[in-house]
Amino acid sequence: MANKNVNISFYQFTFDKSIPTGPNSSTSSTLTKEESVIFFNKIYEKMKILSNGHRVSEIFEKDFVVEFIKYDNNVLFAKFGKHNSSNTIEIRDRSTLSSEPVQMTDTQRLELFTYFIADFNTRIISYMNIFIAPHISFLKKFFDSFGIAENTFFNTSIILDKNMLNNIIKKGFVSKIDISFAVPNDDILSKEFEISKSTFASLDNVRTRRVSYTITAEKNQNLFRDANAIGTFLNEVNRKAKSISKFTLNAKNENEKTQSYDLIASKFTKNVDLGAPNITQLKEDDFYDLLFNSYNSHKQELISLIQG
Repeated sequence: MANKNVNISFYQFTFDKSIPTGPNSSTSSTLTKEESVIFFNKIYEKMKILSNGHRVSEIFEKDFVVEFIKYDNNVLFAKFGKHNSSNTIEIRDRSTLSSEPVQMTDTQRLELFTYFIADFNTRIISYMNIFIAPHISFLKKFFDSFGIAENTFFNTSIILDKNMLNNIIKKGFVSKIDISFAVPNDDILSKEFEISKSTFASLDNVRTRRVSYTITAEKNQNLFRDANAIGTFLNEVNRKAKSISKFTLNAKNENEKTQSYDLIASKFTKNVDLGAPNITQLKEDDFYDLLFNSYNSHKQELISLIQG
């Protein structure tokens, strides 16, 4: 049976500029909302214009495509696709069960895609989670391909679900925290390991740079003095640590076993009715309405969670 619902996840995003402070050091400054709009407008103007007025660009050796469909009042509606290189795909008629190949020219490729809305007024992304479509993390590669010339990098952070936060805050003991996040350049790694940047520069074909931290409490002790400190810590880490790939926490009450909480999996997500028996029946405007209406319905709550 076809799925009549789709999940929409919400993220906070920023553009962060790396500013050199010495031969082997730098600091990071987050662009303001106004500066973010100016920076994005530069990207918008550089993209190829299609006959329908959409703007498009490819990344990762043309494996991924970002298509800007609509951009009004600092709100972007876009399609994000990746090429499907499989040659074992056919069209099958559900009534006759007969199949036939997908006809394509030499320059055409099958594409798996999803849609998102980026509101530069609030710096919130509404991202539609369509199975096997590109993950939101690849958007960083797209924006960074434009921003690297200005040392300006795109970052997202999850918006934590309030129910998960409340559950953790009620726990009497938090015994362990694990955090992993990507770093944009070698400055942090150089400082962390006291290894020169030139040593890191000798590495070739680097795909990712990632730093991981594990914080553990003394046996049968709590990492936090009180419940308010837990909420403050979680909110601040989530707002300020960019491109987190792992954020887990072990907690329990006095008379229960320790439970592990995956805060990445507990991001603010809403399950939305497609309004159609099958997602293939939806048109571009339908996807826009689904994203925009869901975002608009939860906009104030999302803003309050970000401002925490």
